[in-house]
Amino acid sequence: MRHPQKEQMRAHYESHDISLKELGALYQVPYRTLVRWKNNEKWEAKRAQARVQVEVIKDKLTNHQLNTFLGAKKQEIKDSIKQNLKHLDIDPIVLECITETSSGWYNLGNKVCFN
Repeated sequence: MRHPQKEQMRAHYESHDISLKELGALYQVPYRTLVRWKNNEKWEAKRAQARVQVEVIKDKLTNHQLNTFLGAKKQEIKDSIKQNLKHLDIDPIVLECITETSSGWYNLGNKVCFN
């Protein structure tokens, strides 16, 4: 029997820094089931984030442009994550929520900013 939220769980796993145990608790799915799906279907942890182009995150910043820059870069990150998850069959609204929660971080050299 196919789990109705399987694609959503995969998208969440591939776009967030989350363990399979945490994912199982979040969706109330047994850990061993998630391990089997991960291995059989080649799920990759943080796959969507890892494939975001490095220059999107590492552009030079100036203090007076920081807020504008972060807003634009957040959108670029969201677009890249959506592109990297397009192979999954999930509802567009769910995809938007997933990308919104996974794009709220920025690694700016030594500083980490959260949106």
